[in-house]
Amino acid sequence: MEITVSREQGLVPVTILHLNGALDGTTYQTLIEKAKQVYQEGARDLLLDLTGLSYISSAGIIALHKTALLFRGVTLPDEEEGWESVRAVDRDRSSGVQ
Repeated sequence: MEITVSREQGLVPVTILHLNGALDGTTYQTLIEKAKQVYQEGARDLLLDLTGLSYISSAGIIALHKTALLFRGVTLPDEEEGWESVRAVDRDRSSGVQ
């Protein structure tokens, strides 16, 4: 998977991550790391452009969820906890905040 970054200025500056290829078990950490990088650089408003993705696996869904958590200011779940991330997605679904 390839990720390119662009920034647009509207009412607030928006960082856009353009994803191309497959977001799966071999690439999901790439998205998480890139999201962490732009967050540490000061980005607070993020748009994920998924139009270039050809496939998203369950691992890719985890990466999207972790990216959303990061930009909400939530501490990310420990990578070693595995399926706890999947359960966290289900808990968030019932909270009304996605």
